[in-house]
Amino acid sequence: MIEWVSLRTEARPVPKPVATPLVWAATSGSALLLVALLNTLIGPGRPSLALSVLSLLAALLGLRAHFAAAPGTAVLCWLCLNGFAIPPAGTLTWAGHRDTLWLTCLLAAALLGTTLARLRNAHAAYRRVTAGISPAAADQEPRGPLSRHRAAHSASAVPRAETSQDPGHRGSFAVHSGWAALMYRIAVWAAMPNRRIR
Repeated sequence: MIEWVSLRTEARPVPKPVATPLVWAATSGSALLLVALLNTLIGPGRPSLALSVLSLLAALLGLRAHFAAAPGTAVLCWLCLNGFAIPPAGTLTWAGHRDTLWLTCLLAAALLGTTLARLRNAHAAYRRVTAGISPAAADQEPRGPLSRHRAAHSASAVPRAETSQDPGHRGSFAVHSGWAALMYRIAVWAAMPNRRIR
């Protein structure tokens, strides 16, 4: 008989973001390597292609980075793009509209990668939390604070209703009350100086 056994015995932990200095170091080395590879294979003077490749790199690095690392990642990619992807190589220039667009694209790519990673981790954590709850228990559990208050109030009110509607309880209470009244009258009669039997 063949029995299938799951190899995953426990849930994988949510990955922690990498430290920001390590992300920036990886950005610098990867961006320089990609720009050098593009200049060797295709040739310099292709800023649109270099911008697309560096934006993809920023998004990939943002998957394991903090949100605070996004501006530095964008600036480092822009330095490699401006200094080595367009002639003259090794010289930084600034053209207001062009470089603003490049920085915006690189920053948006880094933030998009980090946002997608956070959403994926949150969805995975939600699935791990809800995996151990059966559907029947989830349906029977009262939802919301008002529902839980009503359920607790109804549960505590049931014994009182059953006690007040018990005829045997009412009969025993009446018998005890009658005996108490009789003993009280006997005590009062015994305390009177001129006792008369009526």
